[in-house]
Amino acid sequence: MKLFYPNPPLYPTIQMGMRKLLLAAFALCLCVHVQAQFFDYGTGQVASNAAPFNTGDAAVLVEGNNVTVVANTTIAAGTYHFNNFTINEGVTLTVTGTGAPLIIRCTGTFTNQGALKADGGNGGNAPADAPQSFQGAAGTGVAGGADGGLGGGQSNSYRATAGGALGSANSGGGQPCNSPSYSTSQYGSTGGGGGGYGTAGSNGGNQGAGGLGSGCSQPGNGGTTYGNATLTEQAGAPMSFFSPGNTPEGDRWILGGSGGGGGGGATGMTNNPGGSGGGGGAGGGAIQIVAAHVVCGQAAVISARGGNGGNGGSGFAGAGSGGGAGSGGTIHIAYRYTYTNDNPNETTRLDVRGGNGGALAYSDVMGQGGTGGNGGMGRLLVEQDGGICEEPVITLEPEDASVCYQDSTAFTIEVNGTAPYQFQWEVWDGEAWQTLADGDNYFGTATATLSIVNAPVELDGATYRVTVTNECGEATSQEVTLTVNFATWYQDADGDGYGDISSTIIACEMPEGYTDNNTDCNDNDSEVWEPAPIAVSIDFPYNEICKDVVGVVELSGGSPTGGTWSGPGVSGNTINASQLEDGLYYYTYFVQGDGMCQLPASATIALEVMLCGSVTETAINVQVYPTVTHDVVTISGEYVKEITVVDNSGRTVGTHTLNASNASVDMQAYATGLYFLQVKTDNGQAIYKVIKL
Repeated sequence: MKLFYPNPPLYPTIQMGMRKLLLAAFALCLCVHVQAQFFDYGTGQVASNAAPFNTGDAAVLVEGNNVTVVANTTIAAGTYHFNNFTINEGVTLTVTGTGAPLIIRCTGTFTNQGALKADGGNGGNAPADAPQSFQGAAGTGVAGGADGGLGGGQSNSYRATAGGALGSANSGGGQPCNSPSYSTSQYGSTGGGGGGYGTAGSNGGNQGAGGLGSGCSQPGNGGTTYGNATLTEQAGAPMSFFSPGNTPEGDRWILGGSGGGGGGGATGMTNNPGGSGGGGGAGGGAIQIVAAHVVCGQAAVISARGGNGGNGGSGFAGAGSGGGAGSGGTIHIAYRYTYTNDNPNETTRLDVRGGNGGALAYSDVMGQGGTGGNGGMGRLLVEQDGGICEEPVITLEPEDASVCYQDSTAFTIEVNGTAPYQFQWEVWDGEAWQTLADGDNYFGTATATLSIVNAPVELDGATYRVTVTNECGEATSQEVTLTVNFATWYQDADGDGYGDISSTIIACEMPEGYTDNNTDCNDNDSEVWEPAPIAVSIDFPYNEICKDVVGVVELSGGSPTGGTWSGPGVSGNTINASQLEDGLYYYTYFVQGDGMCQLPASATIALEVMLCGSVTETAINVQVYPTVTHDVVTISGEYVKEITVVDNSGRTVGTHTLNASNASVDMQAYATGLYFLQVKTDNGQAIYKVIKL
């Protein structure tokens, strides 16, 4: 844990060599990283505050769990939780309330551009020629600072009191001098300064002599020191000053300052009053700030000063003495990551000085009182949580892995640095890195070792990497590749050493009943394995094509499907017969096969292309309807003698002698397709197209 004393000139007991070491450490505080989390940074939730900050105050801007003080206001001592807490430039936030320190916990950043003050109250001054019973008021402590003592009056009935104490310390206090030898000229002794958390308080100056005789000469007692430099122990202190950490290493005692004693008063002479003593100053308060980041600007001040002692009062026959000052309180700053303080004034930017003793007073005829003692120095501690954190360094990179199909393997790394670590494995999807989560084939995706189980074929060639982080950095491993070894094996049911391409299994090793080839064309017969030509046939319905009736003929009937036609006049699967001379032509249907068990094969047919005798059309006046039909076609308009039905290839498939002026042809007997009706009447003949559905 790093400890810093940003104001070393205020601590004369620190050796020069230690000063240099601490200042060097302070200069480095912006770049070190932290390890363990000793301190309690709170919940970060404003709603968790036991004594809520006055969020209704117009001087306070609240945005969720972030609070900004935008105008002068107060905050009661207590413990507060924030995410971020900010005091704006030129704004003073004053701590009120007694009995406990002010503790601010931030999960984010504490920013001070203005002033945060928990100073002890000043002791009251004694006026001149005050009544016999008058006593200088005691300064009031805040945020755990002890009250000062009362100043002395002008008789033994109104003695000065000691200031409030913390720990084992007790602040001194002056009292009226009541020496029998000088019953007519008695002066008050001075108030001692409050003892500090860091240094002892000063004794008050001796009472001056004068007037009718020399007065008491004893000074007030200065308070002693208490506590230790690291705020880790304070026997007998109230538990209200104990600030527990996240672990015992973060426990701290946040104590306020001791109060100064009151100054003594002078009893004076008969009918001639003496002077009263000034009140003692209160001890400075206690402030603890625990935050991930602490930022203090150029004009930023955090103050827990002791209160000043009150001045002694003058009188005709004797003068009062000054009150002792309170000691400084405590400022404790614990930060997790960074601390900056840009205020160049090392005395005032973090201020735990004791107060100044009250001034003496003078008698008209009997000399002077004494000056109050100064308060002791408080305690200032700035420390980083947990010590130095080293960023992760991968000392053992993962390596490429090879695994059999459905077996398991792993990638692993080794890391140096500061624990704890967080690991995250990723896989490349071809466009971006994708975060892995446990399940299916992955386990240990958030550990140093990524396990891959039941490796599927789909992971062959996959690329992985891992990123490891801690609280101060991260490192990413080299990329590694997974190879999944596998082979396809073919079932050999007949045991002839040749496998069936249609029955496979994937494995690293050849299983029983399988082989490494797929060349068995009959796995049910051990005597047959070689490929054979595929069986090809043609079932074409015609062997003649009337090119003068049907110009283009569609080739069909090839089996199996998927083959190709070739021959004279062929384009795709049609013949343009109108371009051929009369004669016999051969047409081939070719099927490639599967290239393994089915070898290529073809079949051929012969077709005779001829002129079938074209019909010379003459003008006749008939109507044919419907031309698209399931059954009957009607022909009307003239006396119909004969109708000849010709199919798409030019073949005559039917002749109907009608001799009727209103004739019909029943097409139900014909197959679906395109037909030509040659209609003959007394006036001539013509051809009409009809589609049979």
